[in-house]
Formats: sequence, C-alpha cells, structure tokens
Amino acid sequence: MITATVKHNDNYADIEFPCSEAYLSAKLMEIHVDDLSSITHYISAITEPKELSFLKDRLVNLDELNYLAKRMDSFFGDEETQFFEAIKLEHFTEMKDLINLTFNLDKYTLIKDVSDMGKVGREYLLNTEGCIPAHDEDNPKYAQIGRELLRSGRGIFTEHGLLFPDQNRPFEELYNGKTFPAYIYNQCLFVGEIEYEGQTEFIYLPDDERAIQKAFRRLGAETPENCSVILTDSCSEHNKVFELFKDILNNEGIYKANSLAQTVKTFVNPQDLKKLSAVLEYADVSDSESIAALAENLDTFGYAQEINDYADLGRWWIDNHDELQLSIELEDYFDYNQFGSDIHEEYSGTFLANENSGYVYIKYGRSLQDILDLSLIHISEPTRPLYI
Repeated sequence: MITATVKHNDNYADIEFPCSEAYLSAKLMEIHVDDLSSITHYISAITEPKELSFLKDRLVNLDELNYLAKRMDSFFGDEETQFFEAIKLEHFTEMKDLINLTFNLDKYTLIKDVSDMGKVGREYLLNTEGCIPAHDEDNPKYAQIGRELLRSGRGIFTEHGLLFPDQNRPFEELYNGKTFPAYIYNQCLFVGEIEYEGQTEFIYLPDDERAIQKAFRRLGAETPENCSVILTDSCSEHNKVFELFKDILNNEGIYKANSLAQTVKTFVNPQDLKKLSAVLEYADVSDSESIAALAENLDTFGYAQEINDYADLGRWWIDNHDELQLSIELEDYFDYNQFGSDIHEEYSGTFLANENSGYVYIKYGRSLQDILDLSLIHISEPTRPLYI
C-alpha cells in the first residue's frame, strides 16, 4: 500500500493506493478539485512506504501512482525489499522507471543469507529463471551456482543483503510513459484491448466508467468510436456469454457492454457463468437488456448439465430433488424415459446440443416472456463520458 497526502490549494487529503476510481474521485472532491480530468497533483507527503518518500514535494500522476501500487500489491516474499534496493541502486525517481522496475525484478537478485550455498544458488535461479524443479533441493549444482555467484564479485552490499544486478539482462520498458501495460488486478469477466493510432491500452470489464474514459484519454482518442476494441476471455466455460458480449460491444458500444458486465458480475457468481451461458442459448437473445434480465433472474432457471435425452433427465431429476425417492429395488423397473418425458412436458425445457450440453427449464411457473418483459427497466443508459 502507498499512502500519499495530496494537496490542492490549502486543502489536504490522505489517499491510500491502490484504490478504485470512485474512491479517488471522492477524495479529490473532498479537497475541492473541480476538474476530475486532471490526473497530476501535488504530493506533500508519503506516509508509507518510507522508501518512496522521494515522491513528496512534487507533482505526481495519480493514475501512475495507483498503477504502481497495484503492481507492488502483487509482490511476493522478498520482492518488495528487492524492489526498494534496486531503486536505490539505479537512482530511480521517475514514475515511469518505478513502474517498469516492477516488471524487471528478475534482473536484480537479493541474497539475504549467504550461509548456505545451495540456498543461494536456488534463490538466484528462482529469481532469474522464475522456477526450479520441485524436490530438487539436494542437487549439488545449486551449491556450485551459489559459490560462483558469491565469488563473482558482482554483489553489492545493502542493509538487507547482497544485491546482484544482471548486467547482461536488458531492462525492459513495458510502460512507455503514456499507456499502461496489461495487468489484471481485480477479478474481471473480460479484458478489452483498445487500439488507436498505433497505441494500445487495456480495460477490464466490468469497471468504473471513469477508468474506461481515462484509458481513451491516455490514447488521445476523442471518442470510443475512433478506436478498435477487441475483447478477450480466459474462461472457456461461458463461450455463449463471451460471444454475446462481443456482439453488444459491436452493436451497442463499450459503455453498454461495461454496464451489462457489471450486472452479470453482480448477479452471477463465477461458478454459474456456464449456467448463464446455457440459459442464454435457451432464450436465444442477443440484446443487452434481455441478457441482463436473464442474469438477474438466473435462479428462476434450472440447468442439468450433460443431459442428452429423457432418460438422462428422469434420472437427474430424481437425484436432484430430495422430495423424490426411489428404492434400489425399484430402479430396474422404473421408466426413466417416460418420467423425463413427463418432466419435459410440464416444464417446457430445452435440450442443448452445443458446448452447453444439458437441459434448461424454468422452475417457478413463470414464462420466459415474463422475465424478458422486465428487461425494459433493468439497464439504464450508461452515463456520458465525464471528461473525454
């Protein structure tokens, strides 16, 4: 966490990073910042960490500070100490260098304990290579690597141990000082890659609209229509959802897609995304209002996975309804096919044949049209861009 005191005129606000756009905007309004499109503000103090105190008494881009805090929040083990020692070694003071350093920690190995050569070798390889074989700690090669490293004379004494910078490893500049590299900090449904005049930015749906607007601003795009946006999805369990979101993006725009993503995330947990995908296939809808209505009423639907015929449905129904019991002695004589046919006739469900194989039905005596009629009031028009 980074805690900074931001000054505007004679007003001060302590802001904790990383933070949401809503929190940041609220803090800036507390000190009467009228133009929320302004991202550069005066930092009068850095409460923590003290190692970043060189950022005080200067103007700082708060979006860069927030991104840096997110990157630092992902540090593991000794990486934070390693980060601070590398800052001192390289005399970094600019936000661009600090952000890029978070992507280059493998260039700087910090050895705190030199009493065990094998441990030194393993720590060095783990930092520079990213991984080492499991259950291989007794391999004598690690001790040899550790001895060679300590004898190399490349170690720089610090208050936390020996720092070994790898002069042969280039320092990669993933952050160009304008558009942020892709980095998923919070759980999201989709990642949007925005391209405009050779520049690339990333958005993470759902997100605060201000975050999306800032991404377009960093690109220098006046409107989203001037950009190309490509959605990517890391989960294969909800292909139908993903395909429909791409259609919403193309037909209704990024803000509508983001608003719908927020509705889906609010009402549908990650485990039920496959169910939502199946329900969308069952309902055969493609507009954002209908999709939102189905997401909000997902509990109204039943979904039996990997059900292909009436007999499968009959067995699944008995297994998943506690009020129905069938003794083992009667199983061989029970007509599951007829029972499944009766269930289908009563609930008017649908067998799905695509990646969402299974059976979808409505549980509570409502109709699909009843649910879709509610879509007229489910999603309001997204707000207009605040400062693009």
